[in-house]
Order: sequence, then C-alpha cells, then structure tokens
Amino acid sequence: KLKLKDFTEPFVSDFINWLAKSRGNSAATQKQRLAAIHVFVNYLKTRVPDYMLEYQRILDIRVTLHRQPDVGHFTVAQIKSILSVPDVSDPYERRDMVLMSLMYDSAARVQEICDLTIKDLRLRKPYAVSITGKGNKTAAVPLMKETAEVIKKYISDTKMDCPEKSDYPLFANHRGEKLTRAGVTYILKKYCDKVRKNDPSFPKKVSPHMLRHSK
Repeated sequence: KLKLKDFTEPFVSDFINWLAKSRGNSAATQKQRLAAIHVFVNYLKTRVPDYMLEYQRILDIRVTLHRQPDVGHFTVAQIKSILSVPDVSDPYERRDMVLMSLMYDSAARVQEICDLTIKDLRLRKPYAVSITGKGNKTAAVPLMKETAEVIKKYISDTKMDCPEKSDYPLFANHRGEKLTRAGVTYILKKYCDKVRKNDPSFPKKVSPHMLRHSK
C-alpha cells in the first residue's frame, strides 16, 4: 500500500528512530538499514525524478555512530593487590584467588571461564587451558607456570584430580554447580572493594572484563 508520495524524509526518519527506540537496534544496524534505503533512493532518482527534492532530503539523513567507551583495565600492581586479598586457607577464597588468576592469565571471557571443566586444563609443560569461545571454536591458551601451579594445587586440595571428575566444573558454587557470570562479577567486586579501602585511587567501577583487558 506504500506509494512513492508517502516515501518522504519524515517517513524514513521515523523508521530509523523506530529501529533505535522500539527495536533497540545499534547505531551500526541503523546505519546499515539506512544505507540500503539510500541505494534504493539513488535508483528512484533515475526512474521517478518528480520527487527529486524529497529524495535528496532522504539522502541527507545520517546516523551517528557513537564510539563505544573504552573498557578500563587494572595495572600490574592492582592485579597483585586483588590476588593478595583472598584468604587461601578458606576453601572458597582459595577458589576465588585461582579463578581471578586464571581469568587474568588466560584473558578469557567470563562465560568461557564459567564453562571450564577439569579436563580442559593441561598442567604439565607446555601449560595451557582449552577455551571454547564464540562460534563453539576451541583454542589452547598458554598459561604461566605460576598460574598452572596454583591451579594444580587447587585441584589436588579439592580432590578433583581423578579421571571420574574430569567433567566437573573447575569453579563451582556452594551447590556444586558451575559459577555464573553474575557470581564471578560478585566475587571480583568483593575483593576490589577491600582493596579500595586501602587505596582510594583504585577504580570505583570494576568488571570481570577488566581482567581480560589488563592482560
């Protein structure tokens, strides 16, 4: 039912605004849709010149691509401060220390860390962790010797160093289930809050992704 006389600059602008507000599309997606419309309008200019002025107004519509804010990162000194906070005599705090150490050393995404099982680790030279990322692609990520050693001790202390437990989650909660992204975020924030009490310059907003960027 749409006619060329209805195909105006306000009509197209309303469509782009609808993409942003109702569909929640990113600026990049909006720009892609607008580019397709511009191709169509350039075609119309050669076929139906009666609406040339309106076509030009449509071609003048632009979508601003807002630059994504940079994800912060920790300094080496801040990483050391965070890892020194957990009380390794406590089983759960020892888990947290190993978790944050591996997150930093592997630069893995949070969900990739949550999905790890015992069998994903190679704790003899060359030390590595098998990470399954986006698109279900798996890659072996090298680990530092120090990281491999704390993981090995953690697995031994928790009695998970046996073949029948190879499919167990490397990092589990109190119910024995694998940690969630929210759980990992809570863990990191807890120790960062403690560091900040003694260091006012420590970042106020923290996220697990900062460990990835720090590496």
